[in-house]
Amino acid sequence: MSAYSTTMIENDISSQILSAAEARFTEYGYGKTTMAEIARDCGMSAANLYRYYKNKLDIGSAMARLFFTEEYRHLAKIVYREDLSSVAKLEAFVLHTLHHCHKYFTTSPRIIELVEVMSVQNPCVCNDHQQQKIKLLQELLTQAQEKGEFKVDDVAASAEAIHMAMLTFHLPMMMPRYTLKELESGATTLCKMIVVGLQPQTN
Repeated sequence: MSAYSTTMIENDISSQILSAAEARFTEYGYGKTTMAEIARDCGMSAANLYRYYKNKLDIGSAMARLFFTEEYRHLAKIVYREDLSSVAKLEAFVLHTLHHCHKYFTTSPRIIELVEVMSVQNPCVCNDHQQQKIKLLQELLTQAQEKGEFKVDDVAASAEAIHMAMLTFHLPMMMPRYTLKELESGATTLCKMIVVGLQPQTN
């Protein structure tokens, strides 16, 4: 068997494990799921499961990365669209962040719970994702600067500030406090305020 074939098989088994873990976490939650149960759902021994993931935290971290990767891919598409103005991109960026979190909070609350657990037990996973989002915001601001749509004195600091201002719209604990309509209204208003501060002043 070639090295490529071996890698494909290993990847398939890893994906199978994550699918089984997701089903378990979705139904019972991260805390109540054991490695032995995941192994049994995969039709393998616990010892074999440990060949792929060293512990449950390792599996949870991999699942959190999948959750974040899904969001990142959509946000990157928004930033690099050529048919949108910078103002439209910013609003789409903030609203997609909100909708992504809200969708999982309402349809798969235990997956959101998993992400919250990872933010405490393996914060590097969440921190890496937040840094990726900030870099996308930097790219958005750089594009806007080059087009003359925004005037940004410090792209890095501005991207960081926008990300901090967006926190309400991608923190799971905020989802039950407001209706989706209220959150969307707040996100849209925030974008308008940011744009006012970034657009070049005309005399």
